[in-house]
Amino acid sequence: MFHLRTFSEFVLFEGGKALDSVRPIKQSEVPATVKSIEDTLFPVLKLREWNKDVLLIGSAGKKADPEETSGDIDLGIAMDQFFENNALGGSIEDAIGTIYTLVKNAFPEWEIKWMKGLEVISIAFPIGGDIDNGCVQLDLLPLKDMDWAKFIYTSPDYRKNESRYKSAHRNWLFAAVLSAITEDHQFDDAGNKLGFTGYMMRLNDGLSKIKKSYVGKKGLKKTAEIVKGEERLITKSPKEFVQFVFGEKYAPDDVRTFEDAIHIINAPDFKWKDKKEEILENYVRFLNRVKLPIPAEVSAK
Repeated sequence: MFHLRTFSEFVLFEGGKALDSVRPIKQSEVPATVKSIEDTLFPVLKLREWNKDVLLIGSAGKKADPEETSGDIDLGIAMDQFFENNALGGSIEDAIGTIYTLVKNAFPEWEIKWMKGLEVISIAFPIGGDIDNGCVQLDLLPLKDMDWAKFIYTSPDYRKNESRYKSAHRNWLFAAVLSAITEDHQFDDAGNKLGFTGYMMRLNDGLSKIKKSYVGKKGLKKTAEIVKGEERLITKSPKEFVQFVFGEKYAPDDVRTFEDAIHIINAPDFKWKDKKEEILENYVRFLNRVKLPIPAEVSAK
């Protein structure tokens, strides 16, 4: 079974060093390295087009100072295109295994690691295509839907001052809104809360409706857990997701950055304005959990 990465898992992994033989990459080194990725890896994996077969994810190459560094480069691979281009059948896990084998056989001198739990393959890729320059960690991530991936993995271009914050700050704000939207609350005769219906954002799938329960084998638990088999996909359309979270009048381009999203939340006609306090409390809790700084726009409130 394909283990969908939750947003929490991705953020906790993001920027993490999985390999020994790598170093951070300067922004000035990114263009030549990306070109080398295209020249060397694309033929091996039968990848053809950027933004169709392959998506460059993250802020590498988008930072204003050419000397500023990024810890890694993230590359998303559209699984449907990979299956088609390589005439493969089987599961997505099988396809990820094929990617690992193809790269390892073609470049046996490269350090490579397959982290099956996160569905990530990390490669020590020569910077600028020259091993003498050192290597950067290149993380290959499976993508189930390219349109959704382009939306959820988008990163601000800091060279254009698009945002002061990471894309993770925006996405955690999405998650905080969803965490406050609950329905169908269930109680026992004594008034104890047994469970409820809620919503969850998954990086590789989109918006899902879930059931959560406080009922455990030894009684009621303090924290509700997702009931297995009770998760239902609502949409992986960026437009439908944004309209659900923020309102019918908004489109994906209206929430490209954290600043865009928090502006809508602070508006008097915000769709979930009655839940604003809970949303911001959950947001701060989420950021503290993954050790991201609290934006001034939130901490000042």
